[in-house]
Amino acid sequence: MAHAHAPETDDADLGPCTAQRGGSHGHHATTVLRLPPGGIQRRSNQAHGGFEHLFQWYGSGDVETPTANPEMTFRTSAASARHLRDLTERTGALVVGRRLFDMTGGWGGRHPMDVPVVVVTHTVPQGWEPENDSFVFVTDGIASAIDRAKALAGDKEVGVNGGTIAAQVVAAGLLDEVHVDLVPVVLGAGIPFSPA
Repeated sequence: MAHAHAPETDDADLGPCTAQRGGSHGHHATTVLRLPPGGIQRRSNQAHGGFEHLFQWYGSGDVETPTANPEMTFRTSAASARHLRDLTERTGALVVGRRLFDMTGGWGGRHPMDVPVVVVTHTVPQGWEPENDSFVFVTDGIASAIDRAKALAGDKEVGVNGGTIAAQVVAAGLLDEVHVDLVPVVLGAGIPFSPA
């Protein structure tokens, strides 16, 4: 299924748009590509500036949504708060690349969604165990990472970040759904969030 959410619209229809791929998921976790705000235009331009504008909606409203990080509370519209709570409730694990893990400093030891994160990498970062309650470092490819994340997620969804991880998941035929948060920001260059 494809889902779209416009963060700044209070009366947004948060229901799914039908565009389902694949058959019944049974008791297996669904693998979902979560394109971050601005994902429809498909580029991150962190090195050249502007990246921060994609996430301003997390702090531009009146409704507080706490995270696993006590220093990070989202302040959004009521519709966006419902969207974030629903997203958190249905997510059982995340798959990210080493670059995002390094950029965030490993989220201070625990992802704000309070779910296990499978990190696809060539080597386990120095000072980290290969696996703990918060992170699993997978060094043998995207299929292994998705399998590990599905085991951790149980019946919940596995969220996949954009960029090269998304391209690898799509190329391996492991993607079930795409969710997009839309923000009216245009970045002219950078790393694609999605493969095409």
